[in-house]
Amino acid sequence: MAWDQSPGGAPRASAPVRSSPQWFPLASPVPIAVGRPVFATVGLRTTGLSPREHRVREIAVVRLDERGGVVDELSTTLATEGLSPGRPAGPRFHEIAPALRDTLARTALVAHHAPLATHFLRTEFARAGWDVPTLAHVGTFEASLYYLPGMRRRTLVDCCRAAGVPFVDVRSAIGEARATAGLLGAYLDGRFGVPVMDDLVHVPVRAWVVAWPDAPVRPAAPPDAPSAGAGDEVASWPPTARLVRRLSRLDLTALPEARAPHLRSYLEQVVHALETGMITRAGALASGEVAAAHHVTSDEAAAVHRNLVTELARSAIEDDEYSQEERQDLYQVAAILGVPQGVVLGLIRKATPVDFPKLEEEGSQRPAEPRGAGPKQIRAWAAVQGYQIEPHERIPWSVVRAFEEAQAAGR
Repeated sequence: MAWDQSPGGAPRASAPVRSSPQWFPLASPVPIAVGRPVFATVGLRTTGLSPREHRVREIAVVRLDERGGVVDELSTTLATEGLSPGRPAGPRFHEIAPALRDTLARTALVAHHAPLATHFLRTEFARAGWDVPTLAHVGTFEASLYYLPGMRRRTLVDCCRAAGVPFVDVRSAIGEARATAGLLGAYLDGRFGVPVMDDLVHVPVRAWVVAWPDAPVRPAAPPDAPSAGAGDEVASWPPTARLVRRLSRLDLTALPEARAPHLRSYLEQVVHALETGMITRAGALASGEVAAAHHVTSDEAAAVHRNLVTELARSAIEDDEYSQEERQDLYQVAAILGVPQGVVLGLIRKATPVDFPKLEEEGSQRPAEPRGAGPKQIRAWAAVQGYQIEPHERIPWSVVRAFEEAQAAGR
């Protein structure tokens, strides 16, 4: 890969060409003594969540020594098969695989969600003809449970903010790799007043003995045929601003999965994928591939999905925000996660009270005040019946009357 040296800073990639990437040490005004590479933080931009169905389109690696000092870094954009032919030229994965192998060998792989990142890497190596063994890895997400307790959300941005680590260029692989490197350095430098986590101590030893292959054992798989009309980005479903706000306000510690690190990691990744639109279709997680990468069983994944949809619906009911549009958000999430729509409807129905008052008198212009039935309960009943009442609107008397009449009739 061709590189330009930015003045007084890190190397900057010029237009990519089809050649193996090369390593350049980070430029610094003051020479910094660093040891040999021990950790390699990996940033990936992919076309989706499934290593089997999707591809890595951008990869970056930052290598660090045992104290968290940055040794060097690499970033390249790949020519991704199956997308439109109008993309800029770039190397294919099998062309950079030998150099990437030399870069990663005998280093512990670090990513925020390391299980899925290593699964993507091994799958890409397999397509390129390499049989790469299970890799020693550690996740900055899992480590955050030790170093940063009590957080409601644990995206990479959340953890960097809590640790005082800058996160620049969040949408690039190199930005992700650098942020992960900064977070790892914070974990290692003692600023949190706790001993270094055992896994961070032992993972470099495990990485040292991983037997990386020296060469591919079969030809690289042929490129996929370009998809008609496909672009550079995954064709994602667009989450509404309403849904993104609701997801961002969720307290994931309230869900049962919060007690198990592997389930919490999977849950956080699912929520982040919903926020960013990376889950592309209904049932996209049904294959269990993403769950398996996190060592989550199919039954556990189904429970995670159901509990997440349940919490979203409860949150909407509690906030009295379930207009027709907001219900469609909930139904769409349920469909994407393979959860029956009845889960959402059932919660709305449960919010409707059982004991309802009789009408004050026949033909009354103003119905009697519903005893034990407040606005939230009436809105819940109205939503089930198909009435469209915006959160900022007063409940029409016609709806209140219909509510009372239905309950008086036992419906």
